[in-house]
Amino acid sequence: MGSFMRIRPWVDAARRFGRKARHNQAGTTAIEFAFVIGPFMALLFAIMEVALVYLAQVSMDAQTEKVARAVQVGIMQKSNMNAEQFKDLFCADLVSFMKCDDVIVDVRSSDTFAEAAANLPQPLKSDGSMAAGFNQFIPGGRNKVVVVNIYCNFKLLASLPAMGDFTGKVGLGLGNMPDGSRLMTATRAFRTEPY
Repeated sequence: MGSFMRIRPWVDAARRFGRKARHNQAGTTAIEFAFVIGPFMALLFAIMEVALVYLAQVSMDAQTEKVARAVQVGIMQKSNMNAEQFKDLFCADLVSFMKCDDVIVDVRSSDTFAEAAANLPQPLKSDGSMAAGFNQFIPGGRNKVVVVNIYCNFKLLASLPAMGDFTGKVGLGLGNMPDGSRLMTATRAFRTEPY
């Protein structure tokens, strides 16, 4: 009983502190905020990243349509444009957060759509990385089937984890390249006009 008497003041003090702490609500808002801010910021960054990828893809599609039209009506062929000039034309109105250095242009010409489908480029190696030198620049002439492929290795601002990292299934992660960037592509296939 003597040892209990020595710790009794400590037990009473703990009880008094517990009663005060239950009634004291100061700081609970800060603690709740600390719990919520992490997931909220992660969700906010995820939404912004998805919006940027979408905007980049829409911009690529619009620019590909523009340069493909220049090939289709013969403007590019008549002006003897080379691959670098064609790439510069593509990059002229690209959104500011995309770099022209990350753009790869591939233009191929065929006689038929079946031949064009059989002659599509393979931009990726078996390990998922970008192949070097796969691109060509053959815009063709009148009444030719032309396929314009534009690739952009878009650097993501934040690497979102793929759901496969947690569940084993493919999911949310926006990066599709080994370095975490996203390979985006825009393609147009058409027959050139008899200009």
